[in-house]
Amino acid sequence: RRHQIEYDERGLSEEYFPLLRRLTKAIEEEKVKGTMDVEDEIIETFKQKETEIEKALEIAAQERKRAEEERIRAEEEKKRAEEERKRAEQERIKLLETAKYLKSLNVDIEIIAKTTGLSKSAIEKL
Repeated sequence: RRHQIEYDERGLSEEYFPLLRRLTKAIEEEKVKGTMDVEDEIIETFKQKETEIEKALEIAAQERKRAEEERIRAEEEKKRAEEERKRAEQERIKLLETAKYLKSLNVDIEIIAKTTGLSKSAIEKL
């Protein structure tokens, strides 16, 4: 990379002239120019590393978001499963109550079993 200083003195305040003269002189000296080239390479390397870090942080944020969404889905699925288990338990209780009621009316155990889907031995225990 070549260092050049291009400026229009008409647009600058006089207080900047000494600085511009020193910079112009600096890039004309090979040792200073070499140092400036190395500094430019270092700055470019830092910029590349910063870009890599930003990308890594973005990927990490996306992964955290995906993990959170997955956790929420799993939580919702667990809740649905619990509700289904409760509903099934309520159905089982209703079947047992129905079988018990039919048994109290002296309905044949075979008919109660066909009606409720319960086993004969389960009905006999009621």
